[in-house]
Amino acid sequence: MSASTSSASTTRPTFFGLFDRAVTPELDIEAQLPQPIPARTHAARSNASVDETTSNVIDDFFGASRRAGTRDSRHDDARAATPADVEAAPPSYEMSLEPPAYSAVSDQPTLAMYLFKFGFLFPLFWIAGAFILLSPLQAPEDWETTKPEYERAEMIASMRRAEVKWAKRCLYALGLTTLVVTAIVVLAVFTMRS
Repeated sequence: MSASTSSASTTRPTFFGLFDRAVTPELDIEAQLPQPIPARTHAARSNASVDETTSNVIDDFFGASRRAGTRDSRHDDARAATPADVEAAPPSYEMSLEPPAYSAVSDQPTLAMYLFKFGFLFPLFWIAGAFILLSPLQAPEDWETTKPEYERAEMIASMRRAEVKWAKRCLYALGLTTLVVTAIVVLAVFTMRS
């Protein structure tokens, strides 16, 4: 009788003692699940440009075979440009330095911009920045010699616009600081006299 009970039940030792349970196929959850669908695979493509008879020294050293790695990747094939791809290309901007309308470009860093920013630490920099309004911006003779003349002129005009913008900000900051300091001095003098 003990032989029949041992074949129909499973005994496992646990912390609290022996655990007995009867083996029944209807209680086996994993046996009730459907079998998984096999994974899709594709056959390796043959690449006519890769010669199977040649040997790569690096592959031989590391033991890589010709069929291993990403050689069968769909991204390895370089497709030739079609006429439709060439027609769909964006227009070139070789005649203008202006960026397309959908992109935002900040000003080029200029001396006046640095003088304005550092003027908050040392306000005399704003005086030097305001003097940039009086000086013309001229490029040296050997500046950007690889570019055509119209492109150089456009770059100079763009830089001058940025310089003037920051120089005006230096002038406004200098004027505002002068007004504030003058008002404080006047108030201090009237307060001391009365």
